[in-house]
Amino acid sequence: MGMKIWQCEFVKVCDIIPKLKNDGTIIELKPQARYRNEKKLPLNKYGKGPFCRFAIPQNFNISGVYAIVVNRELK
Repeated sequence: MGMKIWQCEFVKVCDIIPKLKNDGTIIELKPQARYRNEKKLPLNKYGKGPFCRFAIPQNFNISGVYAIVVNRELK
């Protein structure tokens, strides 16, 4: 299945499945808690999270650019 984005043809590599806890819920990460904010700088508006981890299968021996698409909408 392909999708054209900005004159470039993208092909589906895989579904993205977040890393899960043993109970099946998504592992949520908020990495900013690991750092001191000595200058009291505000986070970027996308920096609060929560975030998740996922992996692209390692059997792809091709470099390139990934596009995240949900319900045929580019995210």
